Amino acid sequence: MVIYKYLFNVRVNHDVVIPPFSSKVSRTLLTLVSPLYKEMIESKSPLKPFRVTVLKDSGVSVMGGTLSKDKIYSFSFTTLKEDFSILQNPSLKTELWGTEFQMELSRVEAVSSLEPSDKKFFHVKFKTPTLLQPPRPMKAKSNRFVLFPYSPFLVKSLHAHWNKYMKPIKVGSYLRVLYSLREINYSVSPISAQYGSNKIRGFTGWATFELKARRGTNVRNGVDILLQYANYVGVGKSRSIGFGEVEVTPQEHPYKPKEGQGVENGKRAGI
Repeated sequence: MVIYKYLFNVRVNHDVVIPPFSSKVSRTLLTLVSPLYKEMIESKSPLKPFRVTVLKDSGVSVMGGTLSKDKIYSFSFTTLKEDFSILQNPSLKTELWGTEFQMELSRVEAVSSLEPSDKKFFHVKFKTPTLLQPPRPMKAKSNRFVLFPYSPFLVKSLHAHWNKYMKPIKVGSYLRVLYSLREINYSVSPISAQYGSNKIRGFTGWATFELKARRGTNVRNGVDILLQYANYVGVGKSRSIGFGEVEVTPQEHPYKPKEGQGVENGKRAGI
């Protein structure tokens, strides 16, 4: 299955205050160019085959506040489906929140396959609040999110999404993942995000993991591919609306924090 990534630029004709979580803007604009997207966001089905990011200002996530008429913002839409018909409507002008929004398709990327990188370390930036959920007891009705990038929960959230749409891969049990994918340094902070009437608690920051499984094993190849897959679909709950956006970089050597970050990071990482 091919992964499609559409990148859009957004402008406004005068300064405007937007909702607290800016993917509301991205999603609203997309509903106006893709009837299929509008239909699918109303589905209650979990693990949706698409992801919309929050707005970006020169690559920095915009969580809310005011958009300026002097800036060009961007967002991306990733999908595992070919029939969203976005290319039939590559530009849009519309009135929202009392101002004119202009949206233009700037680039399309297509990835036909993901292969193991054969790297030992993976640096993961958690760019928007990440909502990792432990396995839910049968009678639990409320959500429970952890505030740390616990590797089994991270990998299993990716594994469930991958196996729903791709040729299934094996990564082993929770314990196998826990002992194979080990955090060696991190700097994460809890953060609250307002989405509609709900205040949701997650975390942002970064973590570097070491993948210690032997080359050629299911857990080594599977985890490697799933971490790369996270660049397109995100991790955790509510990824389709912009939560859990990550940037994963396979590396030969561990990530070293820049000077000035070490004290805080060292305390959190226990080094």
